[in-house]
Amino acid sequence: MLDGIATLNLVPELPRAFLFHCAPKAESLRSNASNWQFSLREMNGEPREKNFPDFDALVEFLRSELGAAPTAAKNQNTSAAVALGDVESWVPLVEDALRHLFDLLHLGEHPLTSLTLVEKQLCLRDGESAGFLERAKALSQVLVQALGELAPDGPEPNKHTPPHRAWHPFLILRDSYLCCEPNRNIMCWLQIGEGTFNRTRRRALRTLARALYEMERAAEIE
Repeated sequence: MLDGIATLNLVPELPRAFLFHCAPKAESLRSNASNWQFSLREMNGEPREKNFPDFDALVEFLRSELGAAPTAAKNQNTSAAVALGDVESWVPLVEDALRHLFDLLHLGEHPLTSLTLVEKQLCLRDGESAGFLERAKALSQVLVQALGELAPDGPEPNKHTPPHRAWHPFLILRDSYLCCEPNRNIMCWLQIGEGTFNRTRRRALRTLARALYEMERAAEIE
């Protein structure tokens, strides 16, 4: 980092996972630099330069490159989203929570821990205090239970034959976030292309967000 310029050079062989791990760590390197520069070496070897007015803009670019939820979405007030009836605003929150399903530190600070569903889950934990870790685990359980509602009726398909399309939304979310299965393996099993996989996952996330939203509204009425 020289003269207020931060440059990251990523060679083609470097996996995108490297960027995923570097971006959060980079947030701790905030400074008063007036300009930040990001250099991404494309697959053809040609560098692509991007300039950012501040560090936050750089971090959001890194997150968007990875398909991560925007930082602003993490800080969104969940109760306000419920009051406004804006189901779509739940989608980035749910996706972010699923991406960090096994990260108790992240889940414990997540806006979705304020859900009534989480409070009810905590009530089932007899003798346990509603501390940081307990709230993270409760949110994880709520998400897993809501995801289970997406599964169609009937026996679950085996890995030896392609499942019916009705199973695709549930299987894509479960295998991606719960089982941490590589996307290429899921696409191979379902016998679908990357475009279909991404579209189905986006629709499945919206469906899950709506289901969770309706479950929360019902829990508030009870």
